[in-house]
Amino acid sequence: MLPFVKQILILFGFTKYQMIIAVFCLVILLGNFLGGLLRSIILAHGGPLKPMKTTQTMGFRLVLMSELFMLIFALYYHGMLIQTIDVSHVIYWIFAITSAPVLAFMGSQITYLVFEKKITENYKKYRKIQIALKERKKKAAEAAAKAAKHKRSAKRFNPHVS
Repeated sequence: MLPFVKQILILFGFTKYQMIIAVFCLVILLGNFLGGLLRSIILAHGGPLKPMKTTQTMGFRLVLMSELFMLIFALYYHGMLIQTIDVSHVIYWIFAITSAPVLAFMGSQITYLVFEKKITENYKKYRKIQIALKERKKKAAEAAAKAAKHKRSAKRFNPHVS
């Protein structure tokens, strides 16, 4: 294990299983950062984008899931492996859990700045598609109304027309 990582974990009072904690937190936190980086890249190179709330995105759900995994691991670690918890441990886990979404947001913003033009173009493409669909539906409704009106007027003059 890297000496500075071990020193940091000992500083927070972790004397057993430091490697497990370091690897687990590294995987979760780097996963959130890389997920944030990839999110904007995928948005930029994907097709038209439908605007949606942050809570409806897959990235938000993945951050929640990773936080849940980290919380479950912290409970398992303190409940089953070492069977104690100190204030320094609580501070460490709060920091680790709250830094996961911050890292995801930072990764997302870094690549968003690079691909901002493409992402806004994709949102505009989606808006244009929606406007075209509305116009098509409106024209189809007008044509159906016109055909129904023509059919009624034809029935009025010739009752044998079906």
